[in-house]
Amino acid sequence: MTVKKEYEFDFLDDTWGGAKDRMQDLTDELREELENFLESDPEGILGEEIPEEGRVNDFLWFEDDTYAQWLGFDSSDQMWEYCKLVKKVDEDDIYVDNNEELTTKDLIQDDFELYQSENPDWEEYYSDWEDFAEDNGYTKFERS
Repeated sequence: MTVKKEYEFDFLDDTWGGAKDRMQDLTDELREELENFLESDPEGILGEEIPEEGRVNDFLWFEDDTYAQWLGFDSSDQMWEYCKLVKKVDEDDIYVDNNEELTTKDLIQDDFELYQSENPDWEEYYSDWEDFAEDNGYTKFERS
């Protein structure tokens, strides 16, 4: 006999396997956004008004490309990289290059310092690391 039990599903406490790992890797802000999004239309997204916990768990585990796009990222790879970086640096210090690869302000500044050490006339081209970053295709990362 199968029985459905209604309860408040917690994305951290009630997931298991890979879904639990994914929910732990998300930032608190992104996890909350994802939870709110799923709660807004569970039937349209998960196929049931009150989905079974296994369905929710599998979705969180295997459909990260889908929810990465909902959360404003180009891909799940970009979302997971963002989550790693934002746990190390302030969100405002994350940049993206022309290839949609994420990096940090510190790494761009390190590249600029290397450029300065190798180019004595660097001041002819750049007033500071921000000019260097812009000229090399870096912009502050913003989710779409």
